[in-house]
Amino acid sequence: MRRSALLPFLMLSTAALAEGQPSLIWLDMPRGKVSIEINGVEGNENGHGLVVHAGGDKEALIDSESLPDVVTKSGDSVLLRVFTGGNACPAMYAWLTYDREGLRATPTFGTCAEDGELVPGTGHPAFVLDKLGNGPGKIRYDFDGRTVRETPIRAGRT
Repeated sequence: MRRSALLPFLMLSTAALAEGQPSLIWLDMPRGKVSIEINGVEGNENGHGLVVHAGGDKEALIDSESLPDVVTKSGDSVLLRVFTGGNACPAMYAWLTYDREGLRATPTFGTCAEDGELVPGTGHPAFVLDKLGNGPGKIRYDFDGRTVRETPIRAGRT
């Protein structure tokens, strides 16, 4: 999917842009606006992370060193590329969902590959990443709206 198709879902805060470094992004989701900002209070073991807000008191935390990229939108969910801050493993992924049950994010997942392939299916698309460091092959990640299931696949299959 081309990034230009995602522009309606991702808007940078004008206040953050004025400071030179964005610290907040907004997502337009079917149930309303969601903000994602760098969290200066809670975070991962390095003290970094993101806090996600929606609909008043709804909140979720995501492990990332900086603001995420939106990979794709699917229904009430978005697939985010989050950044680890390291060279050996620059990127992981997380699904963020805002639906009638509330706001939630999956734990981060991935192989450290910076790009993957979206595979259409029933429901949310699967996300396929190259297996890094452990020989040829790929890993398929299926999201059911709540959890991510990891399946190793042989070369040439999706």
